[in-house]
Amino acid sequence: MGQIAFDTQEFVETLENVGLPKDQAKAISLVVRKSHEVADLATKRDLEDVRKDLSAEIADVRKDMEHRFEKVEAQIADVRKDMEYPL
Repeated sequence: MGQIAFDTQEFVETLENVGLPKDQAKAISLVVRKSHEVADLATKRDLEDVRKDLSAEIADVRKDMEHRFEKVEAQIADVRKDMEYPL
């Protein structure tokens, strides 16, 4: 999965600009950065890859179903022929 970009320096500066002491801002920044490191988030690219894989699998299933239906239809046609009796 993808990595989240996180600018710790900018985050600390933002917290300091609203009045948080530097040591508190750094501590909060560290916790947020660590939480991003353990987060397993999907990126747009990850989701697109999954979509492509699923689309291919669905196409394969459709082909298999079409083939099976053709076989069943042929079997039904054979049974109908067997059931016809001469007049």
